[in-house]
Amino acid sequence: MSQQSPALSVFHPTLAGWFSRTFGEPTDVQLQAWASILSGRHTLIAAPTGSGKTLAALMPCLDKLAKAKASTRSGWKPGVRILYVTPLKALNNDIQHHLTRFMEAIEHYAASQAESGGPAWPGIRTAVRTGDTPSSERAKMLRRPPDVLVTTPESLYLMLTSEKGRAMLQTVWSVIVDEIHGIAGDKRGAHLSLTLERLSAWCPEPIQRIGVSATQKPLERVARFLGGWDSSAPMTADTPHPLGYSPRPVTIVESAMVKSIQVRVTMPDFSLTAKSGEGVWLPIVDRLLQLMTGARSVLLFVNSRRLCERLVLRLNEQTGFEFARAHHGSLARERRLEVEGMLKNGELRCLVATSSLELGIDVGHVDLVLQVDPPMDAASGIQRIGRAGHSVGDISRGFIVARSRGQLPEAAVLCRNIVLRDIEEIRLPDQPIDVLSQQITAIVAAGNTTVDALLRLIAGSECYRNYTRDQLDAALKVLAGFYPFMRPLIDWNRDLDLLSKRANTSVAAITGVGTIPQTSAYPVHHADSRIHLGELDEEYIHESRAGDVFQLGTTSWMISRIEQDRVYVKEAPNRFSEIPFWKNEPGGRRVELGVQLGQFLGQLSERLELDRSQAGGTGKSSAAETAAERDRNNAVIRWLDRDYGLDSEAATQLIELVQAQHKALGLPTERRILIEHYRDLTNQQRVIIHNPFGRRLNRTWLLAIERQFEKLLPYRLYGNAKDNGIELVLPEWDASWLRTLWHITPGSVEPLLTEAISGSPMLGISFRRIAETSLLLSRSFTRTPMWQKRLRSEELLKHALPYAEHFPYLQEAMRESLHVYMDADGLKQLLTSIAEGQIEIVVKETNSPSPFAIQFLADYVNAQIYEGEGFSDATRLQLLSVSKSLAGELFGTEAVQSAVDPGIMRAETERLDSTAHIPATAEELYALLKKRGDLTTEELGKLTEGMDVRGWLDQLQDAARITAYSFANDADGIRWICTEELEMYGAFPETEAAIAFVAGRYAEHRISFTDEDLRHRYALSEEQARHVVDSLLAMDRIEQAPFAASEDERIWTSRNVAKRLIRLTMEEARKQAGPVDPVRWCSQMALLQHALPGTQLSGSDGLRTVIGRLQGFFLPASHWESIIFPARVTAYRKDELDLLCASGEIVWIGKKEDGEKEGKIAFFLADSKPLYAPYVDQSISRVQETKHPELLALLRGGGASFLTRLSRETGKIPSELLADLIDLVWEGHVSNDQFAPLRLQLQTKGKQLARTGSGQGRWYWTGSLTEAADIDLPGASADGDGDPAQPVISASGTDFSESALHWTQHLLDSCGIVSKELVAQTSPFSWDELLPVLRQLEHWGVVTRGLLVQGVPALQFARREMIASVHQPLASHSNDDDITVLSAVDPANPFGLTAEWPVVRGAGFARKGGNYLVLHHGRWLYWLENNGRKIVEIPGTDIDGEPLDPQPDKGNDTDIADGTHADPGMLKQMFRTILRRQALSKIKVERWNGEDITESAAADLLRAMGAERDNRSLVLWPSQLQ
Repeated sequence: MSQQSPALSVFHPTLAGWFSRTFGEPTDVQLQAWASILSGRHTLIAAPTGSGKTLAALMPCLDKLAKAKASTRSGWKPGVRILYVTPLKALNNDIQHHLTRFMEAIEHYAASQAESGGPAWPGIRTAVRTGDTPSSERAKMLRRPPDVLVTTPESLYLMLTSEKGRAMLQTVWSVIVDEIHGIAGDKRGAHLSLTLERLSAWCPEPIQRIGVSATQKPLERVARFLGGWDSSAPMTADTPHPLGYSPRPVTIVESAMVKSIQVRVTMPDFSLTAKSGEGVWLPIVDRLLQLMTGARSVLLFVNSRRLCERLVLRLNEQTGFEFARAHHGSLARERRLEVEGMLKNGELRCLVATSSLELGIDVGHVDLVLQVDPPMDAASGIQRIGRAGHSVGDISRGFIVARSRGQLPEAAVLCRNIVLRDIEEIRLPDQPIDVLSQQITAIVAAGNTTVDALLRLIAGSECYRNYTRDQLDAALKVLAGFYPFMRPLIDWNRDLDLLSKRANTSVAAITGVGTIPQTSAYPVHHADSRIHLGELDEEYIHESRAGDVFQLGTTSWMISRIEQDRVYVKEAPNRFSEIPFWKNEPGGRRVELGVQLGQFLGQLSERLELDRSQAGGTGKSSAAETAAERDRNNAVIRWLDRDYGLDSEAATQLIELVQAQHKALGLPTERRILIEHYRDLTNQQRVIIHNPFGRRLNRTWLLAIERQFEKLLPYRLYGNAKDNGIELVLPEWDASWLRTLWHITPGSVEPLLTEAISGSPMLGISFRRIAETSLLLSRSFTRTPMWQKRLRSEELLKHALPYAEHFPYLQEAMRESLHVYMDADGLKQLLTSIAEGQIEIVVKETNSPSPFAIQFLADYVNAQIYEGEGFSDATRLQLLSVSKSLAGELFGTEAVQSAVDPGIMRAETERLDSTAHIPATAEELYALLKKRGDLTTEELGKLTEGMDVRGWLDQLQDAARITAYSFANDADGIRWICTEELEMYGAFPETEAAIAFVAGRYAEHRISFTDEDLRHRYALSEEQARHVVDSLLAMDRIEQAPFAASEDERIWTSRNVAKRLIRLTMEEARKQAGPVDPVRWCSQMALLQHALPGTQLSGSDGLRTVIGRLQGFFLPASHWESIIFPARVTAYRKDELDLLCASGEIVWIGKKEDGEKEGKIAFFLADSKPLYAPYVDQSISRVQETKHPELLALLRGGGASFLTRLSRETGKIPSELLADLIDLVWEGHVSNDQFAPLRLQLQTKGKQLARTGSGQGRWYWTGSLTEAADIDLPGASADGDGDPAQPVISASGTDFSESALHWTQHLLDSCGIVSKELVAQTSPFSWDELLPVLRQLEHWGVVTRGLLVQGVPALQFARREMIASVHQPLASHSNDDDITVLSAVDPANPFGLTAEWPVVRGAGFARKGGNYLVLHHGRWLYWLENNGRKIVEIPGTDIDGEPLDPQPDKGNDTDIADGTHADPGMLKQMFRTILRRQALSKIKVERWNGEDITESAAADLLRAMGAERDNRSLVLWPSQLQ
């Protein structure tokens, strides 16, 4: 047996013997750490991975524990002595496995030594406590606490918050914080530091603190974080503290052992061009497999979960077996443990992981680490590559694989930093108020405390040492419910300065634990076994449907069903699967790394002598110059290999990239910013600000630029911030605009950013996260949809805005936005350096993007693909400002004023005049007063249903909790208010905060109020009352009452009350809006459009009315006079249409899409400008695409013209000119004041155009229908001298929202119902554009939405009276025997548009000319195809019976009738109608109900009518149908 190290002699013999036998000699860091810890000092251990740092921290603690247990024997008090805290649950389990194995080995060694008379080993029990620990294990732990407890910061917080947990922790001696670098730099660090102060205050004996990490810088800062501040030691001059504390001394132990890390940078060979998007993966996978050659176990790290899943899929496809598995945070813990075990046991060759395996989780021996794409920073790279060769003395081997040459500069710098262990500084969080609020709630939940004691406790944390009493008071005001909109979490007795718990304090502290934002991800469970498989992003699930297949953890899964809080899936073997996406993944480069990158590019440029070669270049190189350049390149390749780890291929690619960039533009460095601008292929100007300073600083600069440009441009520019610069895209450009950039100065940047943040989503996101962590927004143990969180957060933010100066959480959100999410200080420093000339600015215009600029193009394309379908902010704003008065004109004032159901109004008035909970104590009365605001004794009596509350009032007044308050000239006498609100009432109505507090609360508890009500209640002047109302309106706290008689009436309602009134009214309306048979809707649409018998019109007036109902419906031109008008106008005459056109009462516009055989026409009433203006605008926007610019320019400049005049002016013969005019018709640019020219063209198919002469109306430019603007055509103008570069602008001058509202009314009037499909087919607006209008109309009570059509699962909108009408039998407008013959292409037919066709045997349903529906009093009788060649009887019943199922089981077609009960009179009427409308000479019937007509039961009926047989058909002549 080898000689035991003398350093082990201080340990318990069993512990020393076990260590010596297992590990041999201690490492350097162990020797140093043991000496420090055994002497009782707080200790920070900095040592590389594989240096034995875990036992460096644990051994002295275990020794103390073993000796104490051995000496105490029976008097040992159970409890936790050693706390081992790690940042990850997975790392906790790993440490616990190590401890368990250590204890088993020690027990085994102790037993062997006992046989030879060795000392007794007392035994040490260990346990792990995380969120995954079963409740049974937790209960067992409380009954019999372990000696060593491994836990996370959040679990430690929870244990300190519970009574039994605190009791278990009161015996703690030592706390070990492992991987301290992974905690200290964010809010979890601040959270843990406060928890450690709470633990120190709770435990009777001082606690020794020990920190451990491989990557921490600067060590002194981390040591200060670990140790905190001690109130018992005197303050020294060099370490000032507001309360006179001194820092706890922490000994820093830094390992002398140098961990050998070998890192190389490489990249795939992309010399072969990929033939498809999938092909780009082949070189990457090939290179990865080459690097893995000879390695038994490989860890492959990536920066995102999506890339993790994608690489696993590609690797396994390439190798043909399960070569790799995935490991990331969205996989279930059990599946992560499974793959960790497989790698550790040698069952898996490659494990692809994100940061989930970055920290010290033991996965056994790893030969090689591959990092695809550069890591986020050097510390991360050291942690990851350090996973290879994890044992003491091993070499860690790794490769950084760049997927593009643009990544090579950063990869090179990071590779050098990793080898030199040059890591980024850790920045401690500065007084995060959300963390403090959570800890305050937990502290008060554990027991009452004074505010001064609380301040002394939190001042011990390094993160809060400068926290002031004023800051603490401001936070406590919010937590104690001072503001009426805040739910109090604690009670604060101001007189005693005492904080105490409420009923909800403990629950809030437990459900809201931690600083990580609560996820909205969907848990994924197996549909059969219910096993938890992992999580998917909420947005990904919203874009998925049942049946979709995705990959998660190497396996393909098919979505079985999606429920509100989870997704159920089943295996989908051998199926194509998509890779899910997860939002908010990789971060950006820090400024420090950016400076290093800039320096590297500068050095590279110098070594390649790029400036010299460019200055002296003549365009041709001599042989000597070429040889010199080759030598320089080879020398640089060797330098890159030696100092930066680039292999030959990567170095060559980097040199080529840098040379190409320098030739095109130049190289950005830490001392040079390049601004490149060029026009792209779409004629848009792109401006690239090249700099290496990282995404965070560039995002800050971009926000300031966008804000500055908002003052200059009428639109919002596109901007994109990346690690390597900023891109701006503008549709127009003036080089002078670049000067706008220099208006952003060090002095103006912070106000500019503050303005920009106030209106940006960033502030809302920051505030929501702070409010969640602070417990201001309640959390739950189940998934909360992100949209719900946003709504709750936005509501809280609106309430808080009036108190911005006093509401610390809003101030914190602004601070975080400026200094955490963005880098306002860094930008200010950058702008100062630019102003002082330390950083050079070079501006250059290029013809094409430089190599560095190309990286921005993909981001821009993605943004346009995913965001381009939406409409602009200006458009959205217009849609949301739809005029209520205009809606009243269109839909009727009474309809708009019926937004609130009278019954609901009465119920809500009763609710607001009472209280949900009658007070039973003085404390509950106080809560009621806090909620409702100033109340008289009588008002309190009414709210408490007549209870005598005077005793409670006296009690509260004696305790100084409430105060009697009176307003000047107050007719109601004194009112009671909470004493803490005196300041607010004293400032009312002078300050915005007081108005929000007093009047805002008043508004929340009444159905409505007027200016006069405010004057009477608060003794205000007329001017003051108006000011209060205007202020509340500006704060968005109130709005005009939804039942106001007009827009001018000054009657107000709280927004919350109004929303509730509208919501309840809409819910009631929707309950009554049940689905209706689509046949009933068809009859209703025919009724509205005058297509039902008895509703047809006649004459030119009737035709005008019909056109009014069908305005804007683009139908094939030939259908109007053959199908549509004859069905609605009795004895229709074509000359009546020409007369209406010629008189200027009717206009028509053409349209023809690519691939259409026949153009389409829409008619409009001339005074319906809001309806046709969008189409005119569309045609004007496409004016430069016209086939005939000269002819169009002539019409535009010369006005309406006959054909003969146009022929003279153009020099073309009429036949040629007419063909050009018809082209312009289908482009939408030209129309005629008669329909005859188009009718003739349709009848002759253009063959007799030359014969039309000059009498066929005047041709005119459709742009003249609106208020025309100057619009230039390509290559021509009105005077033939226009500027082709003149931008196209809107000509209509019609308000966008007005037009959208008119179209909504028109669709409701014409079709009775509005759906997404109908809008897509008939409207110039998209569904997304009309939806806000429909929602606003629903808000006003004009329409109701619901599932209105049976069998159609999509939402539709209809007027309330229309819904009531279709639920009643169809009223008769004609004789009982009259039928409706409706063409399948008729706009009155909803089937195939807003309703699904039914499934009926023998029917080939389609919206085609020649197909017909035959209706009779709300019942669908027949379906005819090809003008009656095929006839199918429809077996459905009328609206009083069971309706047709539009989509029955495909295997069970609806039964059909046999034709024996058909009515001959109806059949004759049906056939006559078709003969007349289609101008047919006969009706030929070939099939009936899917059978040959001659063999069907209907044959006898048709023969009885006189039908003659023609082969296998029956023919009916007009004479037989009389």
